Amino acid sequence: MVNIVVKNEIIYELKMAHFYTLIVDESTDISTTKCLILYFKFRKSEQYKTVFGGIIQLKACDSFSIYSAILKFYKDN
Repeated sequence: MVNIVVKNEIIYELKMAHFYTLIVDESTDISTTKCLILYFKFRKSEQYKTVFGGIIQLKACDSFSIYSAILKFYKDN
């Protein structure tokens, strides 16, 4: 799958970066499913790069659920 190849490239670049910023935005789709959209911003050579990290479905919209979902994303990647 192309999706996995691109995701692995992004994760590799993040692991090689000394620092990066996690940008999180919430979204609700048409079926009212709550999701988190993740972006990462980091510096590669002399330029900054912002990349799409993924979409995570939430079980609930409280702070613990959001924290747990992000933590699981990090553990999985």
